[in-house]
Amino acid sequence: MALKRSLQYDPINDEVEGLEDYGRLGRTKLSADYALVIMVRGIVGKWKQPLAYFLSKGPTKASLLQTIVEDAVKEVLLLGLVPKVIIWDQGSNNRAVVQKLGVTCDKPYATFGDTKVFMMFDPPHLMKSI
Repeated sequence: MALKRSLQYDPINDEVEGLEDYGRLGRTKLSADYALVIMVRGIVGKWKQPLAYFLSKGPTKASLLQTIVEDAVKEVLLLGLVPKVIIWDQGSNNRAVVQKLGVTCDKPYATFGDTKVFMMFDPPHLMKSI
């Protein structure tokens, strides 16, 4: 998701907000203009909850995105939830991660430990590409 660049000083934490920030995976001095949000949503119940967000300069690179997704699935499992599907838009970085996870037409899922998680591209974006 594109963002308007904005930097602000946080005196409580003595840091500048609005810079590229991947949490434990690192922070840079680049001004962020994108946000990546990891959202968990119920399939049966009608609920959704943001799990994490990251600020980046441009779209998140595939190698880093793969680590973020793998960590997110582990966290969801630790919460006692059972992830069934990850829905992506068709960005080139997202397609690269899906490929790196070994997903194919014959095997439309990635395995995280003992858990199969299916990969699906966002239907509205798929319709645009027809």
